[in-house]
Amino acid sequence: MLISLLTIHFYYSRKSGFLLSNSIVISRNYGQWGNDIVN
Repeated sequence: MLISLLTIHFYYSRKSGFLLSNSIVISRNYGQWGNDIVN
């Protein structure tokens, strides 16, 4: 599940022309969002 989200995320990030650093920050935000849903 997590790998799929990262794969989709990086795919759209490259498609949109985002830098890798921005992708990492957004990925961290996805992680925090997931934790909020679980908690």
